[in-house]
Amino acid sequence: MRRRHELLNGTAPAAQPTAEEDCTAGAATTGALRATRGGDTDMSDHKRIRVLIAKIGCDIHERGALTLLTSLRDAGMEVIYTGRYQTPRAVAMTAIAEDVDVIALSDHTASLPIIADSLLAALRDCGVTDIHVIAGGLLPPEHVLALEAMGVTGNYGPGTPMETIVAHIRGIAGAAT
Repeated sequence: MRRRHELLNGTAPAAQPTAEEDCTAGAATTGALRATRGGDTDMSDHKRIRVLIAKIGCDIHERGALTLLTSLRDAGMEVIYTGRYQTPRAVAMTAIAEDVDVIALSDHTASLPIIADSLLAALRDCGVTDIHVIAGGLLPPEHVLALEAMGVTGNYGPGTPMETIVAHIRGIAGAAT
């Protein structure tokens, strides 16, 4: 987390690679949708979990992502939705700029291992290793195994109860349920 805050605050050492400096230059927020309950008047002592829902590539199916957005918002999380047609680099930059705890990838083209691998590489290129990545969509069993081997957790298919997803995100983000 310290590394991410250094990137956000501009306090990282000056000898960083250009690619890493580029990670703080901006984010793909055009068309992004933010959803919260309670607004800025929430006086609780705990930090609200921040989740970025991302659709990388050409998948046009967003009903699952929008349902997840609403469910996570209703569970008290702050949710940012990138919209469709994002690149891995744009999602990584948005995750850094928004200081999210979790990136939730959504895809219904059975391409999640490829998408997750490219996103994880983009995060590594930016020097970020403390953002959790989960995935959901069309997931054949062999894809679940590949995603878990990469460190992507909570690989959910259609019909997964929202309570299961919410509990998983709370668990990996370190928040009390």
